[in-house]
Amino acid sequence: MCIGTVISMSQTIVLGHGGFRDVYPENTIIAFEKAIEAGADGIEFDVWLTKDGKLVTLHDGKFRTNDEVYYIKELSLKSLRKFHPYGKFIPTVDELFEMFPNLIFNIDVKDKEAVKPLLKLVEEFDSFDRVIFSSPSPETLRLIRKHSKEAKLGFSIITETGIVKVALLKRNLKLYSLHVPLDGISYVGFPMFVALLKWVRGLGIKIFMWNYEMDELFWLPRLKGLYDGIIADNAVKVLNLIELGVL
Repeated sequence: MCIGTVISMSQTIVLGHGGFRDVYPENTIIAFEKAIEAGADGIEFDVWLTKDGKLVTLHDGKFRTNDEVYYIKELSLKSLRKFHPYGKFIPTVDELFEMFPNLIFNIDVKDKEAVKPLLKLVEEFDSFDRVIFSSPSPETLRLIRKHSKEAKLGFSIITETGIVKVALLKRNLKLYSLHVPLDGISYVGFPMFVALLKWVRGLGIKIFMWNYEMDELFWLPRLKGLYDGIIADNAVKVLNLIELGVL
C-alpha cells in the first residue's frame, strides 16, 4: 500500500506487532525488517527515553540480565546496547524514521517523558500524517494532545473498563483509533465483543485489532468487516489470508 500522504483505510492495514514478534525478538531491527519484507504496511513499536535523551524501542521500562535489573531511564544508549541481551539490535526511533520513510508507524508511548522529544522528532521528519500515537493511559494521550493538535491518537484497551472511556476520549481528544485486543472475547463473549466493535465504528473511530494470547488467525475471519487494521504478530500469515479474501 502506498501511503505517501495520509493513512489510507481503503483496505485493511497490517502493522507488524513489535515488528514480527511471532518469530523474532520484538522491537528489534531484524523483527522490523522482516515485517516489512513480508509486505506489512508499517510497524507497531514501544518507546522509552534513555538517560541521555534517546528514544528507543523497548516494550518494558526495565530488563534483567545476569541477575541484575536495569532501568531504561537510568542507562545511556551506549550502556543499554551493552547490557541488554538484544542491545545491538535495538534501534532508536530516529533510525526507524530514516530506515522506513514511507511506512505507517504505530508508536506505543510507554514513557510520558518521551512525549515532547517524540513529537519533536515526528515534526522534524514531517510525519504526522503516517504516525499513530497510542497508549492505554488517557493521561498520556491528554499530554500528547496538549502538545500537538495534529497528532493521531489511539487508545489501547487493556482492561474491561477501558471501553467506557472511549466516547469521552473521542469528544475531548479527537480520538483517531481504538486498539482492541482479541483477548477481550474471552472476557465479554463473542456477541458482546461484536456489538462493542459496531458501537465504536458508529462513533467514527478506526479499529485496530491486536493480540496477546488468543489465536488471531482463528478469530479475525469471524470479525471481518469490523476492523480497519490488524497489528499482527505474524504478518506473513495475516497477509496471506487477506490475499485469499479470508480477512
